[in-house]
Amino acid sequence: LEKIKKLKNWLKMNAHKTFVKYPTGKIKKNNFCFECGRYNNRYISCDTLVIDNNKVLMILRKKDPESGKWCLPGGYLSWDETVEECAAREVKEETGYIIKDLKFLKINSNPNREERQNIVLFFKANIKEKKDPIDLDEVIKIKWFSLDELPNDIVFGHDKIIKEHFAKN
Repeated sequence: LEKIKKLKNWLKMNAHKTFVKYPTGKIKKNNFCFECGRYNNRYISCDTLVIDNNKVLMILRKKDPESGKWCLPGGYLSWDETVEECAAREVKEETGYIIKDLKFLKINSNPNREERQNIVLFFKANIKEKKDPIDLDEVIKIKWFSLDELPNDIVFGHDKIIKEHFAKN
């Protein structure tokens, strides 16, 4: 009981000072800590269903998790960016496409989805123009798929998002 009182007192005296000095923790924003193995990001992903002529844009992943499998373009929300900016950035980085008409679709906050329990915001967009991809370290291949030719090895539940969207529209 005495230890708990001391801890509460210490927190009351120091927690605010620590938070003011390190509002995102002692690991700098968007950096990796080699001691604890943690990357300091916001653990929210923005994935985008990009559609053109009734085809869906997908990427074949180069890195784990799920290397060698297909998914929608997307990734982690960076510090100091909106979810809309994240969705557009990730599509451009991974595919080279600049998007337009970005619309929110849904949230996946299912804690059983994956070990880290990331929260995913799904968007839908159309193509504005094509540029060269920026981050080729993450992508093996970029391909457009019609609904009747979707690959079998789609990960992160993205196959459900695609099918749900087209069933409604």
